[in-house]
Amino acid sequence: MNINCVVTKPDQIEKNLSSFDGIINCTPVGHYDFPGCPLGNLMPNKKQWIFDAVYTPAKTNFIKKGEQVGAKIISGIDLFIFQAIDSFLYFTENKENNHDLTNHIHKLRKHYFDKLFI
Repeated sequence: MNINCVVTKPDQIEKNLSSFDGIINCTPVGHYDFPGCPLGNLMPNKKQWIFDAVYTPAKTNFIKKGEQVGAKIISGIDLFIFQAIDSFLYFTENKENNHDLTNHIHKLRKHYFDKLFI
């Protein structure tokens, strides 16, 4: 698999944004303590996917912009849940729980979106 990933400085985003397949926010921008959106006034497009590592709030301005244009979304809640599930399975070495846990993913996502969405 050939993956091309680059870190883009803020002053380069505007001229290159439309050429990106995906956009990842791994900064604190968008968190309750650091309000805002890493894209500023720029908008992603519907052909892109976006991932925001911030999960409080559940729907950051970055996520909302992606939803507005129909981009594929990976939220911080997804990171939060799947990281916890993988860690639990790894540390308990209990492969039998894998099926039970994956059956509850939608319920877990709904719970955290409801709890963290304001």
